[in-house]
Amino acid sequence: MGQLAALPLVHEVRAGVGLLAAVEVDPEARAADPGIVDRLVAECRDRGVLTRGLAGHSLQVSPSFVIDEGDLARIAEVFAQALSGVSVRTGV
Repeated sequence: MGQLAALPLVHEVRAGVGLLAAVEVDPEARAADPGIVDRLVAECRDRGVLTRGLAGHSLQVSPSFVIDEGDLARIAEVFAQALSGVSVRTGV
């Protein structure tokens, strides 16, 4: 998920215990568009990756421990597609 850090909507990429990970959406984007995290979650799900909004600021993923490298790459790819394809809606 390291390549995600360079995307404009990404504030920080975090990894936790085991396979837990989260991508925090840029605070300025969230302030301008409070619904952006929910739309990103929906976009990821539409592309086949289950994620959830974490505390209204991050995309969180907690895959099973039997996931393989290809699956992890797919999650990162879908996150990148969603983060690149969703635009900030100002004046919401």
